[in-house]
Amino acid sequence: MKNITKKYKAGYIIFSILSVFILLAPLLVYTFIGLATAEVVDKLVLSLTVVTAVILTLLSLVTKHASRSAIFVVLLGLTVALNSIQECLVLIAIANILDELILTPLKVSFKNKYQINKEIDKRYD
Repeated sequence: MKNITKKYKAGYIIFSILSVFILLAPLLVYTFIGLATAEVVDKLVLSLTVVTAVILTLLSLVTKHASRSAIFVVLLGLTVALNSIQECLVLIAIANILDELILTPLKVSFKNKYQINKEIDKRYD
């Protein structure tokens, strides 16, 4: 594998990880805040919604379908646990815009360039 192919592969992996991290970071932070500050009944509701979101995420990974419904399930639990989630919604909106407009196009570009260079490397080896 040539250096340029390795560079594109590393870029694709980095932007893929950044894309997932930037979308999940606000949810994780507010979930821990909700679990730390809520009452017992609210913690139970939040825990059940997080478990449901994990199941939906695993199901979407198995079916290879990019579903964002798990985010909305966790938001439902956060609404119960925390009385005000406006900051969380704003952070998720900003993260979603960053992901859709910046990270995803870069990820796709690096993936395409990696695949093209991988085929070129096969041809010359």
